[in-house]
Amino acid sequence: MDNESKRSRTEKTLKQKVAFAQLELNRLKSMEKSEQKKVETRLKIILARKWLRL
Repeated sequence: MDNESKRSRTEKTLKQKVAFAQLELNRLKSMEKSEQKKVETRLKIILARKWLRL
């Protein structure tokens, strides 16, 4: 195998790894956003219950 084809394969592998890392980052950001919404909703429920007790 010559250097050019090795380099091409290595670049492809690196691009695939970068693409996978970006997908994983997006997935984690999405999960974080979802968790944040859940926390905010819980806080709103707690605050609403406190207001109703007053």
